Amino acid sequence: MQVARSGHWGADMRTPTLLLALLLGLGAGPAAASALDGPAVQPQRVLARFRAPDNPYAPGHRGTDVAAVPGQTVLSPLAGHISFVGEVAGRPVTVISAGRRRLSLEPVSSDLPLGAPVALGQALGRAGWGGHCAGRCVHLGMRINGVYVDPLRGRAHLLP
Repeated sequence: MQVARSGHWGADMRTPTLLLALLLGLGAGPAAASALDGPAVQPQRVLARFRAPDNPYAPGHRGTDVAAVPGQTVLSPLAGHISFVGEVAGRPVTVISAGRRRLSLEPVSSDLPLGAPVALGQALGRAGWGGHCAGRCVHLGMRINGVYVDPLRGRAHLLP
């Protein structure tokens, strides 16, 4: 299936993830656009890709890990507002909400208050330590309408 994207990140590509999103009904309306609008860290290097679970309770990797070191500045990969900042299971988590999209970034600490607007590319916080990333990455978890999706779908040139 040939898919055309426009914008500064655009490219023509083949992707089974997009086909899966279309089959799940995520390809209609605004959610048809890529999940993220920009990178969370510079340079962005993917360490572990999204792996959808077989069902909501099955194992999988409900996000994408991008290389980062503790203290590294994390950028907002989409415009929205801060909907959560705090600790979950002993690691710092920051969540951005933007319409039907909800992005969790962990381990990422932020001094931004709840409800604060964030612009695409704005410094969001700093990479921390904890979870499966263990000081080597930031985990990006994206839900659209409550369903976990590949946060980098439509961004084939960022994948290894």
